[in-house]
Amino acid sequence: MASVFEKKGRKYLYATIRDSVTLRWAQVATPFRKDSPAARRNALVWASERDRIGSATIKLSKGDAFASWVMPWLAQKYGYNAHTLSRYQTCWVHLFEFLTERQLVSPRDILYRHAAEYLTWRTTQKRRRGTTINHNTALVEMKVMSKILGEARRRELIVANPWTQLGISRQGVRHTPAMSRDEIEQIRAALLRREGSLPITARWMTTSFEIALHQGVRLSATSVPMERVHLDNRTDPARGINLDRVTFFTKGKNGVVKVQALPLHPALRSLLVALREAGAAQTCVLPAMAAKHWWTFRQEEGLAHLRFHSTRATLATEMARQNVPLQKAKEILGHTSEAVHLAYLHLSAADVADELGAMDFSKPTTREIAGAKAPTRETARPSKTGHH
Repeated sequence: MASVFEKKGRKYLYATIRDSVTLRWAQVATPFRKDSPAARRNALVWASERDRIGSATIKLSKGDAFASWVMPWLAQKYGYNAHTLSRYQTCWVHLFEFLTERQLVSPRDILYRHAAEYLTWRTTQKRRRGTTINHNTALVEMKVMSKILGEARRRELIVANPWTQLGISRQGVRHTPAMSRDEIEQIRAALLRREGSLPITARWMTTSFEIALHQGVRLSATSVPMERVHLDNRTDPARGINLDRVTFFTKGKNGVVKVQALPLHPALRSLLVALREAGAAQTCVLPAMAAKHWWTFRQEEGLAHLRFHSTRATLATEMARQNVPLQKAKEILGHTSEAVHLAYLHLSAADVADELGAMDFSKPTTREIAGAKAPTRETARPSKTGHH
């Protein structure tokens, strides 16, 4: 089986693979730098695709080994959706690392117990930012493996899929909390300390936060080219006239880019006017791994319980408090599902106190009053007795 190793003084990882003609082992350089993220995992996949005959594939048929057919099958099966394909390929990279460590080359090698082993193995690993891989992430990858084994069964490589019914439930999904007014002011004060002395075009955290908070868009959508920002001269916030518009390109269903044109929140007008006067080409320039910068910011400011996505939950909750119709709120946030939108709402007991207090059980209901006034059958119909 192909293996990956480092050479002293070399920037790239090396792989040991077997030549398909001479059957001799050879050391080749991979295109992956050893200091790049997930370099070893990607190099293993790369090497296995080129190791057409290895110590395990000699005693099996060439087409049985996972490395010979999984990646092409994923591309064929899910190539219509670039987002899904990318997710499944990423899952396969982690699965392949596990299979390589356990020397599980073919679908015939996979047993039911390997599912529990994978769950334990995966949830002990850490992400680049230091957090541990959670249970649900590992479970998604295991479901991808189940799909792969299902295809192996259809190809008659195995008789049954041992991972088809694992009986492992998802853990409780962590909901995105909404921010309180005090937390919003705490974030603004911290951003002012960090970026207040910078030119307005360099305050990417401040700009991205305010756009996300007021428009409800994701972090990646806060960087908007200024040509997609329309500031109308007829806009007059004092008279309630808002003709300002901004067009966002957001992530839609199945990875399709969704174009969303929305009125500009009046509170953002002065910020965008200042950016335009400063000659900004776009609202903000997001650095590489912008989400990680925000994660570090929240840790340092004692707001680890929040997420940047909390801006969307905050806007959704505030619109519910202001009795914005559900259909309009969904349109603003770009939600196609009512269930997804309701998951963003975080109303407190104080938010429903007036509505609950309006329920008066000491008086008869309107229906009961109407029922008391309605004539009974005896009074509505005269008796037939006495007419003879």
